[in-house]
Amino acid sequence: MGALLLLTLLLGAQQDETREYAIQRVSKDAYLNALRELDRAQELIASGDPRGAIEKITSVLGNSRIKYFECRLRIEVQPSIYEKYTFFPYQLRAKARLAAVKKLDAPAAKEPILREAIEDLKISVEKKVGGSADLLKDAEAQLKAVQAKIAEGDIKDPVTEIRPRFSPLVSTYKFRSAVNLVNGPDGQKLSAEDKKTLLQEVEDACRAYLDGKISNFRSNLAVSLSNIAGMKEGEFRSAFSMPAPDEITIKEPAFDWCRKHYNTLKTLQLGKAKPEEILAAAQEALALDASGDASAENPYFKSMAGFGFELCDNVIRARIEKAAKQRKDDRLQSEADAAKFQTIWKDFIAKLDKKIIERHQDLDTWTRDLESKVSDFPKELPGLASISIDDCFKEDPVPALDKVEGALRNLDHEVQTKGRCAIESKQALYTMLVTVSALKRLIYGDSEEDVVQEVMKYRSYLKDAGGPINPDQYGPRVRRVFDKLKS
Repeated sequence: MGALLLLTLLLGAQQDETREYAIQRVSKDAYLNALRELDRAQELIASGDPRGAIEKITSVLGNSRIKYFECRLRIEVQPSIYEKYTFFPYQLRAKARLAAVKKLDAPAAKEPILREAIEDLKISVEKKVGGSADLLKDAEAQLKAVQAKIAEGDIKDPVTEIRPRFSPLVSTYKFRSAVNLVNGPDGQKLSAEDKKTLLQEVEDACRAYLDGKISNFRSNLAVSLSNIAGMKEGEFRSAFSMPAPDEITIKEPAFDWCRKHYNTLKTLQLGKAKPEEILAAAQEALALDASGDASAENPYFKSMAGFGFELCDNVIRARIEKAAKQRKDDRLQSEADAAKFQTIWKDFIAKLDKKIIERHQDLDTWTRDLESKVSDFPKELPGLASISIDDCFKEDPVPALDKVEGALRNLDHEVQTKGRCAIESKQALYTMLVTVSALKRLIYGDSEEDVVQEVMKYRSYLKDAGGPINPDQYGPRVRRVFDKLKS
């Protein structure tokens, strides 16, 4: 990667606006291989084989393992050790196409290649890659000059005659119409070789067009659920819209999947998504392994599975928060709702081949996370039911009340430090703590006001739990303590 790394260093100062992405070690091989391919393409351009360079770069752009293009990369080559690179395949393919144009004499042959170079450079300019704006101006000037020569009628052959109708179709992405033009009556004068050349131009242009659309879709897919939900309508269309299939002339499974699941993603943006549908889309994305590297993460699958996890996680977390203030029947319903969403996730995981799970390490993490959350629902305090204030009066009440108070304080410490507790248990616990403290101190002769100051620390907990249970049970003085806690 010497030449490309040198290019990185030379251009680094010009790329301040170009986005930078960190690539973790698990994904590094795909990017390092792509960088090597671009380095080789650079050598092919220099050695006079721009067509070979175009093929290599196009294969890089079609790699489903690569999410980010026209950007800076920080690649984790060793644990916590990163190396920086620039990654501009669109710009480099445009340079290869411009080099290919120089090897041609006929203006009619130059025009489609210049158009393809211009499309690549538009993507590169949009990504704010340094130097691409100047290259775009030069390519557009060359195209204008070529079109002027064609208009002069310098070359009177069948290809030149069909170009004025053929080229606008290709440049406006009407690839099927361009094929029909070549194969129809207007193409009867073309030789078999000319037809083959023009049809190859259509296929190359269609492939480049789809590569750009798919890579844009894939890049925008690698975000969190909140990013999708926060998109404005125009942003969403720009990120995920795909062309209609009518004018597409090549078979591309990723295109079919992206087009189908535009509406699936739309439900995420609108907040109407069902996790079953999102996870079904993830399952379908596994078919795209056939067109990529089946040994690494599948970016379409990973993103959709991640969205499905977030949907389940959001519901479970919401139900847990709600359950903190719910009584038993409602709390059990919330727990049942959460269990339903955990089951949706577990059913999804159960359908996956073990190799898929091994390739996507986040799946295990997400599964454990949901299991942990579901177990975090409020529970009734064990041991609270066995504590009796009434039994304290069967013997000397003061030491018995001391013992009960100590046991209740231990439970209070457990509530404060070890997680969630059912609201009924909290209500009973803090009612008993105030009662025991009041009884013991009133026996000692303390005033009701002194008792209130002593138990004031339980006031907010008791209020949040719904107030005391049967405050009259131990006489009017204890009742007045509870009344003063409320004021």
